[in-house]
Amino acid sequence: DQTGALVAGARVTVESESGLRREVTTESDGTYVVPLLPPGTYRLEISLAGFKTYVLEGVVVRITETTVVNAGLEVGQLSEEITVTAESPLLQTETPTTGRVITGKRLTELPLATRNFTQLLALTPGTNVDLPDHTAPGLNTLDVSVNGLNRYNNSFQLNGVDTNAIGINNAFSYPVPAPDALEEFKVLTSLYDASYGRSAGGQINVVTKSGTNEFHGSLYEFLRNDKLNANDFFSNATGARRPKFIRNQFGFTLGGPIIKGRTHFFGSYQGSREVNGAARGQALSTLALPPLLTDDRTPAGISRASGVPEEEISPIALNLLNARLPDGSLVIPSPQVNRPGTNYSASVPFRFREDQFTVSVDHQLGINDKLSGKFFFTRNPERVGLNVFGGANVPGFGSRRKNQNRHLALSYQHIFGPTLTNEVRFGLHRLLADFHPNEPITAASVGISRFNTSIFPGIPAIGVLGSFQIGPGGFDQLKTNINTFTYADTLSWVKGRHNMRMGTEIRRIQENGDLPSFHRGSILFLDFASFVRGTIFLTIVGSGISDFAYRNTDFSAFFQDDFKVTPKLTLNLGVRYEFFGSASDIFGRLQTFDPAQYRTGGPPNGFVLAGNARGRFRVPGVPLVSDTLLDSEDPNNFAPRLGFAYRPSAGYRLVIRGGYGLFYDRLSNQPQFFAVGATPFGEFSVSIFPTLFGTATFADPFPDLGLPTDFPKVPVIPDAAQLAAGVTPISGFFMDRHMRTPYVQQWNLTLQYEVADNYLIEVGYVGTKGTKLIRQVKIAQAQLASPTNPINGITENTPANAALRSPFLGFSPDGLHQFQTSGNSTYHSFQASLTKRFSQGLQFLIAYTLGKSLDDRTTLTGLQGDATAFAPGDQTRLFLNKGRSDIDRRHRLVIHGTYDFPSFRSGRGPAGKFLSGWELAWIATLQSGRPIDIVDSNGASLFGVTTSRASFAPGATIESASRGGSVNRRLNRFFNTDAFVPAGFGFGNVGRNILTGPDQRNMDLSIIKRTPIYENHTLEFRAEFFNVFNTVNFANPGNDIASPATFGVITRTSASPRIIQFALKYSF
Repeated sequence: DQTGALVAGARVTVESESGLRREVTTESDGTYVVPLLPPGTYRLEISLAGFKTYVLEGVVVRITETTVVNAGLEVGQLSEEITVTAESPLLQTETPTTGRVITGKRLTELPLATRNFTQLLALTPGTNVDLPDHTAPGLNTLDVSVNGLNRYNNSFQLNGVDTNAIGINNAFSYPVPAPDALEEFKVLTSLYDASYGRSAGGQINVVTKSGTNEFHGSLYEFLRNDKLNANDFFSNATGARRPKFIRNQFGFTLGGPIIKGRTHFFGSYQGSREVNGAARGQALSTLALPPLLTDDRTPAGISRASGVPEEEISPIALNLLNARLPDGSLVIPSPQVNRPGTNYSASVPFRFREDQFTVSVDHQLGINDKLSGKFFFTRNPERVGLNVFGGANVPGFGSRRKNQNRHLALSYQHIFGPTLTNEVRFGLHRLLADFHPNEPITAASVGISRFNTSIFPGIPAIGVLGSFQIGPGGFDQLKTNINTFTYADTLSWVKGRHNMRMGTEIRRIQENGDLPSFHRGSILFLDFASFVRGTIFLTIVGSGISDFAYRNTDFSAFFQDDFKVTPKLTLNLGVRYEFFGSASDIFGRLQTFDPAQYRTGGPPNGFVLAGNARGRFRVPGVPLVSDTLLDSEDPNNFAPRLGFAYRPSAGYRLVIRGGYGLFYDRLSNQPQFFAVGATPFGEFSVSIFPTLFGTATFADPFPDLGLPTDFPKVPVIPDAAQLAAGVTPISGFFMDRHMRTPYVQQWNLTLQYEVADNYLIEVGYVGTKGTKLIRQVKIAQAQLASPTNPINGITENTPANAALRSPFLGFSPDGLHQFQTSGNSTYHSFQASLTKRFSQGLQFLIAYTLGKSLDDRTTLTGLQGDATAFAPGDQTRLFLNKGRSDIDRRHRLVIHGTYDFPSFRSGRGPAGKFLSGWELAWIATLQSGRPIDIVDSNGASLFGVTTSRASFAPGATIESASRGGSVNRRLNRFFNTDAFVPAGFGFGNVGRNILTGPDQRNMDLSIIKRTPIYENHTLEFRAEFFNVFNTVNFANPGNDIASPATFGVITRTSASPRIIQFALKYSF
């Protein structure tokens, strides 16, 4: 009250715009809590006999946040009202959680190239992502890295229901409703409470709109045309014309009451139509082709281009160089300019279509019961110009893809009393994908034989390192159907100064599909001359049973207590339990190799099967283990979390926050996914220099593995005599049976200070440490022999006898991949932000991160999924792999905001209408480049692997390897290539990720003009400029010394040139 005394027994009523009404009573210390309110805007009323009624309008409740409203009651009549307009509090005085809510003006008015909200995920300190490529086709969903963790360590929820695809744990599965259909979303980056789990990185929570007691809607169209755009830097350099790029996005929203105060609806539709020839990697290709190659494809012409004598030219290479596509163009094109470096650019339009719907219905069953249902559906077929999973980077191939995403979220909320509330949620998330590559030429037509051309007639993937690649990639054919069922219950109980929540969640996951990985095979050459000669560097091929039907069950439970110790101090105490069920196959088609049981010959020889294998999948003699293959599914995952928020005094604009927590991370099904078709259900062959050390030829490059109908086979591990006689060593991906759940420790200490009205500064230290992270290890790497230490009878070391010196004789040294949870990471950062709350037409956020991320895993470029991480270098000394993470960026600064220009003459008259209603919105990003790892894929041949780094030249250092100056002047020699030499037969001595690539700068801008038509009806025109200053952002240079044509050479850009988009929108 006016004297400062605490008032008990006052009635507190909150009411939403849709009529949702909740009542509680203040405690003896004057406090009150209204738990589990849906996000939205509320009216707050506090009343007590002897005092004037206090009314606060416009109280904003945001997802995952506690909104604090302190009120002062004045003595007077209950019938008297004091009405105040609320402002959202800037200080977060209740929790140590870091993150940002994106809502309102920022969500719908910031420039978004494909109207995909995930492009706003990295506006917060501690987040990290490459610049959005505004020419990217389709949805262009971005995966963000949070506080040094991988982009596969995030969890995504839509309307409180899990939407993560267990297949690879990435953004591919995220449903992307149109911004106009979203209420808000938040990215939690550190020390989120015990009610959040599954993943240890960012927690992304999205809420779609609901209807209110008033009708609201909109109708819009966004248009993009290549005639408005700038051309790509390298397309200009090679004389290529600006590629075709037309995109239309159109849709509508409508929401309102069905029964006022009780039942409300909201619906939206958005359609997208796109023809995109500017998308890097999927439609636009810039390459370094052999500079002397011309359309003269006679033996004499090929000899001049390659330096290979005519008599040494492989007939297969000659056939491929003369092969033509159905349109008459050459399969392997000639450079457009005859010079080293980037000399070729081509565009094959990517065609995309999407139709999406969002529907929401909310019904107030009674004063204490509410039922909500929200549904999202999208269908988006695609025709891809270039292969994206390691396939062709020249025209003529590409693929056809179908994607569907369906998401249902149901919730029922019951209020038992003012202090006890329960919410039950049920959800279904369904993801369907079907990919098929185009195969314009057959293997037989160019003279290549393969054991399975009756099923897969097309050519294998054939590529020259650092240059061209033709044919489909190893993962370009895929069919999958993932269903995730979620059941959750959360109980909220307020007891005195304790705000307690407890709950459970069960997820049942079905993943069915078919993946004939590498069934067409892959052939790689070190350089163009090797291709012309037919001297193969690496072959990969697979065969076997390719379908799967996985099942997972997850369970979690939590308890969270936000304890208001004093008015100044809140403690956040919680514990979460996580059980992540590893996949089992309904037919028992899971297998792995257990090194502890290894021996050559027939079973038992180390191969084991899932315990539920039956029928023809029960291979004679192979031992059975658990249904998941693991010896334990790690049932001890208890995660304590402790945080605090301290405000020195009620009138002081300072809050100190901090804490520590343990967070477990759910592995994807990718280890099982990669192992589809491995021994004994299939066979996988990896061969290094098979034409030099084996019997392979370009015409017959692969061993005969048999047709898929020939499997399963009894596994036999060849011995030394059989290997010497030409039997192919076994390759494949296998799970370590002792894999455990990865976990991350998080800690932070931050300070928030409200320097003035509407301005908040936040600075802090945030750190993480990841343990038991997943990675691949090549456990069959060859050992070095000597006369005093013979290995399998061998005393000398040569590349040819590497397979005979493997610790697991009979396996390929480069082909036995074991998935282990043995990786580690650390991250330390200084994070700072300045927030300007909307006032006087202006709002903005300046977010800066100074961070350093270290780990011992490398993620393959171009592949997706947590299990693609591997450890280059010596596989017996993995500690040498520790270095800067692939995602490490030392500095990152993002500034975004909106500004409403003042009205002219209050908007009256023609001049007033034209000069009023203008707004600017912008996103500016400046960030350091990503690390460069200097590798030598031709090194370590004595060890039989292809994971070596290069070596320093005598006297060279990191400093002498770096070069300064403009990137434009260093395109063909970004770093000092003379500072490095090949590793030779052993491993190189260069450390991991020692150099840094080009930095990145970008600014996107929206200019918006709103014109009132009549009351509550508005017409909006907007012009959006992506990369408004047409800044060229270059990708990292070639980093493989075994490919001298592209070593140190930048051949492509990493982000788009300037793109312009117009839009027209009608709102009511």
